[in-house]
Amino acid sequence: MPIYASPEGKVPRVTSELYDRLIDIMPSSNELVLADVDSADEPAPSHDSSVNKAELSWLPTEPALSAQDCIKVRQLMADCVEGHGGEVSALARAVQLGEAYLRLVPEGRLQFLRLIVDHLGCTKASVDAAIASYMAQGDHGPDGSNLTSLRKALIPPWIYLIKQFAASTFEDSSGIQFLVELRGDLLGFLKHWPRLKPFDADLLDTLTTILTVGSLRLEQLTWNTSAAVLNKLIQYEAVHKIHSWTDLQHRLEGRGTNDRRIYGYFHEQMPKVPLIFVEVAFVKGLSSQIQRVLDVHHQAFNRPEEADTCIFYSIANTQAGLRGASFGNFLIKNVVKAVKADLPHLTTFATLSPIPKFRHWLMNELKQVPEQSLPLWPKFHA
Repeated sequence: MPIYASPEGKVPRVTSELYDRLIDIMPSSNELVLADVDSADEPAPSHDSSVNKAELSWLPTEPALSAQDCIKVRQLMADCVEGHGGEVSALARAVQLGEAYLRLVPEGRLQFLRLIVDHLGCTKASVDAAIASYMAQGDHGPDGSNLTSLRKALIPPWIYLIKQFAASTFEDSSGIQFLVELRGDLLGFLKHWPRLKPFDADLLDTLTTILTVGSLRLEQLTWNTSAAVLNKLIQYEAVHKIHSWTDLQHRLEGRGTNDRRIYGYFHEQMPKVPLIFVEVAFVKGLSSQIQRVLDVHHQAFNRPEEADTCIFYSIANTQAGLRGASFGNFLIKNVVKAVKADLPHLTTFATLSPIPKFRHWLMNELKQVPEQSLPLWPKFHA
């Protein structure tokens, strides 16, 4: 039985508790029905030269993969990475695999990822053979291709599957958005399934290669931005929670004076949500209290032209699947350029970032120091 099923057919974000529950009930690697390559009682992966109608119409009938589903997924994966039928057929299979994945609950998604890692990785035999050939003849073999063969042997077939996913277009998402969601799921499984790490490394490498800073679009978000995008800001703000639409409007434009702004990075394949966004405030002098910046009723001046300082007080990543991709520094630098172009009189740019558990750490440190060495100890202790 699946551990989770959504009546709308959609899979929400998985909690850590659900992952732990999943790990408890999932069989071990050698028990899970993964259609082993050498198994004699299963059909070999298909080698048809094109995608037939039955193949295109296949989708898993349950929210987790059955034994027959695992065999079908393996067939599609093998044909996809080997390019049977040409590029168009490979893309069609990639779309089919992606749509199947999106229908699955966490149990099925873990099965899907393990199929990739168990059957589309580098094989020891091919790597050993390539190394032996290179060591015996160097890169000056009969056809001068030993080094090339060695390099190819070290490229896991799942690389080609990742590229096919990236080039695909799914019913409700682009290929890049699909890979971001897939990696978000994968990161939740890594703690208990470390064998997924090599696949994760290649997945992150592909995403960071595609989502370069040059491919991102800096945009100032305003009260006129679409409600769908603004709702994402409320959803993903993790530093200082946005409590209401009034609170959001204050962060977008202040109290009608444009002394607050929000900037975000967008990618053309994920236009409905910023990959990362930063909130800024224009003030006189460095702010000493974040509460004054967040207070919707506080207003230190009437116009941003009266400010001399730009405070970056919150920055948030919206995609768990892009963890490890560094956009924050570039975002802040580009926002500084945009703000200076608009308000050249600003002289100071600073961050006002919380340090989680700093007070707890400080109090523990102070307890290790003799009280006579701390004339202000009673104040700290209070």
